[in-house]
Amino acid sequence: CEDLFNEMKQQKLKPTLHTFSLLLEGYFKVGELIKAFDRYEEMKQLRIVPDAKFCTQLLQLCELRGNKKKAQDLWKEMQEKYKIGTDPLSRHTFEALVNRIEPGKD
Repeated sequence: CEDLFNEMKQQKLKPTLHTFSLLLEGYFKVGELIKAFDRYEEMKQLRIVPDAKFCTQLLQLCELRGNKKKAQDLWKEMQEKYKIGTDPLSRHTFEALVNRIEPGKD
């Protein structure tokens, strides 16, 4: 996936949210939290706005790796910058996900 992504960039093709979502799915499968957040930062630099599904995957990866701090920071950013999870049901769901993370590896 990364090779194809890099080839796209070399050919000056602009990645989309879908492109980043596919990369994130791969990072999730192998537990690559750092690479996932590197791509998330790249996505933000390109002004590509994440959706709730993308942010949920990032939060789940934080849970998988036991990185509660990163999850808390992402949760705050999701609400403040992207207005994701601001309705009562979503807020409850996301808070439950973040709160159940046990500190661990990353």
